[in-house]
Amino acid sequence: MADSQVCLKAIGISKQFGHTKALDAVDFSLNEGEIHTVLGTKGAGKTAMHQVFSGAISIDSGYLEIYGKRPRSHNPSFARSNNMQSLYEEQYLMQDLTVAENIFMGEYIANRAGILNYKKLKYHAEEIFERLKVPINSDMLPVNLTEFEKQVVQMARVYANKAGIVLADNIASLFSDGQKQQILEILREMAQNGIGVVYFTHIVEDAIRISDRITVLRDGRRICVVQRKSFDLTALVRDMVGYDEISVDRLELLKRESEEGEGFELSKAIENNGNLAVYLKHAIDFINENLENPISPKMVADAVHLSSGYLMLLFKNHMNTSIMEYTYKRRIEKSKELLADPSQKISQVAMAVGIPNSQYFSVLFKKYTNMTPKEYRKTCGH
Repeated sequence: MADSQVCLKAIGISKQFGHTKALDAVDFSLNEGEIHTVLGTKGAGKTAMHQVFSGAISIDSGYLEIYGKRPRSHNPSFARSNNMQSLYEEQYLMQDLTVAENIFMGEYIANRAGILNYKKLKYHAEEIFERLKVPINSDMLPVNLTEFEKQVVQMARVYANKAGIVLADNIASLFSDGQKQQILEILREMAQNGIGVVYFTHIVEDAIRISDRITVLRDGRRICVVQRKSFDLTALVRDMVGYDEISVDRLELLKRESEEGEGFELSKAIENNGNLAVYLKHAIDFINENLENPISPKMVADAVHLSSGYLMLLFKNHMNTSIMEYTYKRRIEKSKELLADPSQKISQVAMAVGIPNSQYFSVLFKKYTNMTPKEYRKTCGH
């Protein structure tokens, strides 16, 4: 797009908190009608960038331009006066105001007598909900809304305030797949109507789904800017976590043989891949601590603040197994301890390790041990 269509630009912005450099000479630009996603793991610098753009914190060096204007002092008031609006994961609504009043808070809609026109307020609110394709009663109080509906009300303010730039901070990650899809579609609809959207997220699949461009941050630095035609999940994951083929070889993952069977554990990781080792270790710890409970790749990924897609990729690349395969192996190892107790029925053991179907448990046990549970018990002297 031409320079005249740039609505937000950052040149060399840096921000330091104590000894931590949250942003390190980062460049960024946003065009009208574009969704430009800032993608990164926890601690990459996304929050600091959002706070800088919204005027919540000042920068140490570099500068911003909003619609070509370079503010001497960028603050929330300047951001609002230049049609910039933030959307947050938490929904900030006034509990004693109706949905319609929350949407048009700060926008005085009056009748000819100068009195607040509630009928007109409600009409415009319902007009926005129709546009967003989410039916919400504009007379309701926030306490009666679902979390998804509260988020939609927050997004409706974008249209009420005639915002031209939207800073959306990870607003879809906590919702079900269907609700997430609706939120991403609303962001896409905003962009199609000329609004520039900066979407901050750690979920690479969401970024690929809706973005025109993706900027990857890692340790406060801009790693790359990728156009839609060049999106590649594996490359984006590599840029986010900071490993390449050489360092993968140096990150030793050792197989360990023991009396309980074969398991995996993380060895000492190279310094450059400390984050990678931490995410994998936390995922493994979560699995081992919850073997008796239902476990899915998404649950594990949510527990360590990664997307299920690239956590599965990390397991495949560095553990030579899948999340569920590792989980079942650990469950079978745990079941061996329980089977050694003759008072425990096989069905009880299966339930205790999170496999409620005893027949399926027997199939898995034989797969990983070459014995049935009964045969294993005989080796224990029972």
